[in-house]
Amino acid sequence: MPFGHMELFLTEECNHRCDYCFVREKDRSRNMPEAIARRAVELLLRDGRRSPRSEIMFFGGEPLLRFPLLARLVEFARERAVAALSL
Repeated sequence: MPFGHMELFLTEECNHRCDYCFVREKDRSRNMPEAIARRAVELLLRDGRRSPRSEIMFFGGEPLLRFPLLARLVEFARERAVAALSL
């Protein structure tokens, strides 16, 4: 069964203190390395190829705290998806 959805947990760091948060003990040092995130994107594009739609959800803590990485990953995914379509 093809999969077309992936959640990337970029960081546990968060600037909110929501009572309902499931990440009770946030660890500011726990960040997803860029190399791992890129490999995850490649996995989605390779193994999700048969899915009618692929999507990535950035999750965390607060993924926008790592906005430069998030922006690089979006561009990387876009470039890889376009290249895959032209094969």
